[in-house]
Amino acid sequence: MSWHSERQALIRQSELSPADRSIFRYLSGLAENATGQILPEHAWRASLARIAENTGHNLRTVTKSLAHLERHGYLSRSGSVGGRGKTTSRSSPRKDDDHDEQ
Repeated sequence: MSWHSERQALIRQSELSPADRSIFRYLSGLAENATGQILPEHAWRASLARIAENTGHNLRTVTKSLAHLERHGYLSRSGSVGGRGKTTSRSSPRKDDDHDEQ
């Protein structure tokens, strides 16, 4: 089973909110299957505005969901670049399954 398939199964079994699930699925779709990392050429697609646009959630929901997913080990962020209104969050779904629910 690939990393992506394992992650999708884990998400289905989790107690995450619908917003957290959809945002995680969107970011998982951007990640390289072998490593779970979002490659630099796809980083622009992981901006807060792009995540909001592609998941149908507002910016506040996206920001809260990213923080929640990171806090509970579903994501790790390697950094961000940009300025107000142009922030690019370079996030990647973690490959390890060591995380807490909620």
